[in-house]
Amino acid sequence: MKFSFIAITTFLLLTYSGLAQNKLSIENVRTVFLRSTGPITSNYEVKGYFTFFQSDKVDKKNNEYTLQLMDENLNKVKDVQFVDSKNIILQESASDNKSILFKFYNADQKSYDCRVYGVDGKQKFSYQREVDKKTLAYLKAMKVPPGSESNNLFAVDNKGFIAVYQQMVDDIPTFEINFYSSTDKRQWSYVPSVVKPAGGSFLGCSENVALFNVIKSAGTPLAPKIETWILGIYLQSGERAFEIRTDAQQYNMTPMSVITFKGTDNFLLMGAYFDKNEKNLSGRSLGVGLWLMNSSGRVLNSKYNSWESEISKVLNVNEKGRVEDFGYVFFHDLIETSNGHFFAVCEGYRKSGAKMLVTDMLLLHFDEKFNIREAKIYEKNSNSLDLPAAVEMMNLAAAGNYIKYGAYGFDYAFTQIDKTRSSFSVGYTDYVKDKDYKGLTFNAISYNSGMLSTDKINLKTEAGGMRIFAGKPGSVMILEYFKKEKKLDMRLEKIN
Repeated sequence: MKFSFIAITTFLLLTYSGLAQNKLSIENVRTVFLRSTGPITSNYEVKGYFTFFQSDKVDKKNNEYTLQLMDENLNKVKDVQFVDSKNIILQESASDNKSILFKFYNADQKSYDCRVYGVDGKQKFSYQREVDKKTLAYLKAMKVPPGSESNNLFAVDNKGFIAVYQQMVDDIPTFEINFYSSTDKRQWSYVPSVVKPAGGSFLGCSENVALFNVIKSAGTPLAPKIETWILGIYLQSGERAFEIRTDAQQYNMTPMSVITFKGTDNFLLMGAYFDKNEKNLSGRSLGVGLWLMNSSGRVLNSKYNSWESEISKVLNVNEKGRVEDFGYVFFHDLIETSNGHFFAVCEGYRKSGAKMLVTDMLLLHFDEKFNIREAKIYEKNSNSLDLPAAVEMMNLAAAGNYIKYGAYGFDYAFTQIDKTRSSFSVGYTDYVKDKDYKGLTFNAISYNSGMLSTDKINLKTEAGGMRIFAGKPGSVMILEYFKKEKKLDMRLEKIN
């Protein structure tokens, strides 16, 4: 069950108190933004955190804002203040290890303002993008108007950031991809050359190519059809490297996660696969597919593991009864360990009337040849989501992207990997209703020395909002917002 922050657009004044190792408290907070805090990482390890907030009211038109940087123990390292319009809204933020980008929506100018800061707190670059009237109207109809907190900004390690924007072109809903460099003042934009109803989501990057899953509407109103494509764009230039349909092989794939290999532009693509006759991808998938591809879009090798045969053989007998209730599979992450094995982190979701239910967690273990070794379902309470009318008409693959990037409806929190790739932890939340405890829990699935284990932290709190981040080895960082006390607390908690 997700707890979400509530954005309150009133004046706030922040003061600091109780600064100590492993804990930080910011008081008198009247405005909180969901995407204003995040970890700073290097070689897969957390080296610190950043948070952004409004720190004072200057006059009727302007506010003071503060960027605060902390080390991995939550000790304050540096504060940076600046004055800007009261009508700028922080939409989201991301860190590429050496820089932090904050994406604002400026309601006065009806534009996005993306500001890049170094981890020393100094502003490096600023990038702007206007929003036209038709796109504004479309986003409001989709219940995601500009200024809504979103999840469409992604870091490219030590190179910059990718932002995916929804937009209207010739009265047709489509998308635009922007890259913002963090090493020099450089950006590019990519818009599909053939305009048809489409949506794009970021999958990951190889050394030189950014990869996207593109869903296009095809067919006719009486016989609609959904096409899925894999789009590759060169990071340096923004030019298209390739675009291939996902039904070009034996089955139709819905790519959701990518692993890249250092020193090569080859990458491993993973997702659910369907029968080619399943035109709208609205039914249950046949299993999990993996493609090894190069930067030209060529499939070098493929492997398919069926729910009914390969995966069913390794599921615990008591878990097989939950497979039908699990629903559609969303792939959050694909992890490669030091022994060459792979782990897929998945979560289930399915339709229930006009709502969408988010179900259990699923961990799939593959060997170096992509043969399924183990499959385990981690039970949790289902939570339901109301869907906008436009999303209700989408196929389940597209609806999963909305749950992930538009509604923050999944319980998955993060994957934390040690720099040797010999161990990892997957974090997710749940809302428990047991005799001994009723409330939010943080759950960790950990892999170490070839063994899987679990841990749980009870998070019963009076806070109105909560987020959980990766921490230094053996820890997670918990952020809580107390609306009544107007206080933001951060602390580190140990996990096994």
